[in-house]
Amino acid sequence: MYVIEFETDVVNEYLKIPNFEQFKNKHVRVVIETDDAPKARQRLSAIAVDTRGFKFNRDEANKR
Repeated sequence: MYVIEFETDVVNEYLKIPNFEQFKNKHVRVVIETDDAPKARQRLSAIAVDTRGFKFNRDEANKR
């Protein structure tokens, strides 16, 4: 395994990879690490779904 490590400032959704040509058309694994603590997870609010017209068929569901 070959590892390259670099630091950069994220200013948009694209990262500039140093020595890009040596990685072109290769499978790579990217790890993003930051010193900041993660923000608290946002909670989802409750939702209401109208299921009055819903018909559940167990045999059809098991076919999948």
